[in-house]
Amino acid sequence: PQPQPQPQPQPQPAGPFSMGAGGGIPAAVGDKRPLPLAFARPAPVSSSSDDGSSAVDADECSEQQDDKRTKRLIANREAAARSRIKRKNYLSDLERRNAELDKENTRLRCELAARDAETSRLREENSFLRGLVRAPGGDDGG
Repeated sequence: PQPQPQPQPQPQPAGPFSMGAGGGIPAAVGDKRPLPLAFARPAPVSSSSDDGSSAVDADECSEQQDDKRTKRLIANREAAARSRIKRKNYLSDLERRNAELDKENTRLRCELAARDAETSRLREENSFLRGLVRAPGGDDGG
């Protein structure tokens, strides 16, 4: 008889509550950092009460509180990540808009300088032509 190969454990899909590297602590989506061990759920402790129900109820309540806290921490981490992305996009948009406005400002300044030069040239031409019209030989007295 040949030895049977041992089945290999299948990798678990990553998700919002996939187990991170922090000893069974759920990690946030896309976040590789484990939550601090202070947020890990303590192992259930058996109680020596008479009926045993109060210890189970306390453990369930503690687990529910830990679950809520862990979910809140994950949600807060995800919200912070979204906020950082939003701020980064906002700053990128501002920088892009600033570059566009600088370019437009430069173009308008060049256009203004060209128009000022044209205005100056036309004023000189106008002045010269007015001088010709007022010249002593250009007037037929009649």
